[in-house]
Amino acid sequence: MATTRTAPLPPTTGIGSDQCQADIAAALRSRTTLPPYDEASG
Repeated sequence: MATTRTAPLPPTTGIGSDQCQADIAAALRSRTTLPPYDEASG
């Protein structure tokens, strides 16, 4: 049986959960919405 290796997780030192939540919130706010299907397929 072959052994599987996974990549190590990136270091998390210096990144607080508050900063992580703020980054996620900013990314979600900046997301653009897709146009209606009729406009996109036309």
